[in-house]
Amino acid sequence: ELEPTTQWRGVGRYARWSGAVLGAVAAGVLLWVGPKARSPQPAESPVTVSEVTTSRGERGHVRLPDGTEVTLAPMSTLRYASDYGFRQREISLDGEAVFTVKHDAAHPFVAHTAHSTTTDLGTTFDIRAYRNDRSTLVVVAAGSASVVGRDTAVAPLSATTGGGAQASALAHPTPVVLRARDAVRIGKDGSQRVSHAVSTATYFEWTEGRLVFQDTPLEEALQRLSRWYDADLRLASDARDEFSKHPLTASLAHESLSNVVVLLTATIKMTADSGVVNGHRVVTLHRLSPEPPR
Repeated sequence: ELEPTTQWRGVGRYARWSGAVLGAVAAGVLLWVGPKARSPQPAESPVTVSEVTTSRGERGHVRLPDGTEVTLAPMSTLRYASDYGFRQREISLDGEAVFTVKHDAAHPFVAHTAHSTTTDLGTTFDIRAYRNDRSTLVVVAAGSASVVGRDTAVAPLSATTGGGAQASALAHPTPVVLRARDAVRIGKDGSQRVSHAVSTATYFEWTEGRLVFQDTPLEEALQRLSRWYDADLRLASDARDEFSKHPLTASLAHESLSNVVVLLTATIKMTADSGVVNGHRVVTLHRLSPEPPR
């Protein structure tokens, strides 16, 4: 069996592959899992599932057996069956990843998430599909991809179902074909909203360590920052109604969390406090108190 080549980038966390701990990853330290020689898989071989998981503040790079390249964002999980590349090329994603797919018309690459199915037509694309998010986002940088919304949650790949685990989910009847610089946002009810001529930097530069926000609702931006910096950034209850949809435009490259908080409070005119809850850092943004009358 051919195992993927895996590269990890982290901040002192643990990288997990196929359920095993690979080791501590310090900033700038890369760990690799090299490929073994590939041999044909017997038809009677049991189907097992491999899983690649990143933690908060950690990114990972995986080369699948067919040569497809996958870059995982923080707090993401990629699953694929042991017959990947033999009988099928299907994966399951919870989180965010950029895929650069080695095209094979006879064996299409299919990416399943809780509320979407994306089929490669020869492309590089990003999928953002965290289970707690309100929608799934698919953006194509090059080539094209077909995307179908799903109106029911799907189960992850399992050893008993293999690559076809998602087939029982109800699909939206009309696939959307995305080409370069197209994006689609898919609601949990299967609804689809397509955008054209999007900025690829906004969606792909995270793979190089840069977070780009373009009129992003503040609450959504805080969720991404929380995954990136291994801290919970949240709005105080007295600020949620006013600021949750406030648009944030910013580009952050290798900034410390302290600098990010200063930027946010200065840009949006808020205050912040931080503390530790159950051993985890929490940063809370508050609305500015009105100035007393002179």
